[in-house]
Amino acid sequence: MTDEYKSAIKRINKASTEDELLRVEKSLARLYGNGVFSESEYRKLDALLLAKWMRD
Repeated sequence: MTDEYKSAIKRINKASTEDELLRVEKSLARLYGNGVFSESEYRKLDALLLAKWMRD
């Protein structure tokens, strides 16, 4: 697990508003587009983000 991946998990968990979740989502997409995350990592982060969104 890379530092970037761990940081993304922390950012998702820290987000408490819809606006913050949207910013994290955009950031994850940019990072994936730049090759920071593998497809597998991106899918896991996206699932975590969606679960957080549904909870809140």
